[in-house]
Amino acid sequence: MKLNKIILITSALLLGAVAYAEDFDSFGDFGDFGDDSSSAGLSSKLEVNGSAEVELRAYVDTSNKDNKDGADKIDVKALPNANLDLKYSGSKSDVELKLKVDEDTIKNHPVDVIDEAVLRGYFGNFTLEAGKMRVVWGKGDKLHVLDNFNADDYSDFIIPDYLDRRISTPMVRGVYSLPVANMNLEAVYTPLLPVDQFATDGRWVPSQVSALTAAVTSAVKSRVTGFGPELINASNLSSNTKLLYPDLMTLKYGQFGGRITATLGQVDFGVSYYNGWYKQPSFNALKMSTCLASYLANGTISESQKFLAYDKKQTFGLEASTVIWHFNVRAEAAYNLTDDVDGTNPYVHNNSVSWLGGFDIDLPFWNANLNVQETGTYIFNGDKCDQRSLFRDVDYNSKGYMNNKLVANITTSFLNDKIAPEVTVMYGIERGDLVVMPKIVFKPDQNLTLTASGMIINCASEESEFYAWRRNSFASISAKYQF
Repeated sequence: MKLNKIILITSALLLGAVAYAEDFDSFGDFGDFGDDSSSAGLSSKLEVNGSAEVELRAYVDTSNKDNKDGADKIDVKALPNANLDLKYSGSKSDVELKLKVDEDTIKNHPVDVIDEAVLRGYFGNFTLEAGKMRVVWGKGDKLHVLDNFNADDYSDFIIPDYLDRRISTPMVRGVYSLPVANMNLEAVYTPLLPVDQFATDGRWVPSQVSALTAAVTSAVKSRVTGFGPELINASNLSSNTKLLYPDLMTLKYGQFGGRITATLGQVDFGVSYYNGWYKQPSFNALKMSTCLASYLANGTISESQKFLAYDKKQTFGLEASTVIWHFNVRAEAAYNLTDDVDGTNPYVHNNSVSWLGGFDIDLPFWNANLNVQETGTYIFNGDKCDQRSLFRDVDYNSKGYMNNKLVANITTSFLNDKIAPEVTVMYGIERGDLVVMPKIVFKPDQNLTLTASGMIINCASEESEFYAWRRNSFASISAKYQF
């Protein structure tokens, strides 16, 4: 049985044990068999919430379509999904289970149907959590440079909200609260490494994934000389490039870290340390030939032969937020220490710094709020490996070693929040990417939400970060019912 399954089963048993213990502690409350008041008290501790949603999305850029009749055809997708949240609250513990169902999860990541399964115990000033869960570090608003434990699901680009993109993972988290300066001491450990997920077919496949598949397919074809086992192994590898990735189901890829947050005057601040791994792989071109030759000959690849790897990373972080006049100001800064301090190994990420700064302010009209954030990264010693091939220096970019993005969001509401327009704009300063995401939400009642939204993607050149998705602008409508 794989490690993640063992942890999930163990967590489920712990959740059930704590819930049973809570009931046992209050066993005397059930003195009168069939007492309605007792059953009402039990049911009041259980919260059940959920939602069902259907989105119709129309991709409106038809410039890359080759239609024999000369007519443009709009690509329309139906995207249904559903969620169910269960929470049981006792006097000293909580149990939470969140389930999600959608096409991509069922087809490609069935373990993530269990979106979260968390046991939370309260022991005075100490809170202990365990299970399949998410943890958010940093003071940013839906943008972070310190939030390292969970990976991202980019199979639908950046369209879902930040938390909906985060991939939950088995972990243990402890928080100790001190009665001084609102101080919290936090420690997190996860035995597994969740990595970023990307679409493998359809419109949102990254150019790096397509290039990797093409490179492996080309290299394999050039090495196959007959119709025996080599051809069978070549077919298997071409259809399943996941064989080239490291086996992450080992304790080697655990993550841990600590964080201190406190309040000093009007300033909330934090200091953190993370010890883990990058969530996207590096490519070692020197190992590629040996790796493919081994698989074609034997149908196996040892871990040391694999030319895709996840680099080790330590992140030292600072964060702060405060109020200046009417501005809610926030900031994060991170120093990322890797195994390539001098920058001379093209197959390992260099050291880098990342930052985020921004504010939001309530505007004096239409219940409007303006949120502006800037986030960026600078890679040290980038010029030490002047190797321009996509699969050589993992840090190389034709636009240099600085990458900044400016993100602005404005929201308003009318008719007692029944109608809520919103616009989000993201601009890549060095690479010239522009993404505009308008949305208007209508809530005819507290359970039903109707949404019209869209995305416009514009790229300055072929070297833009989102160039592979330049024709993916869309308009959509959705209906969501919550209970």
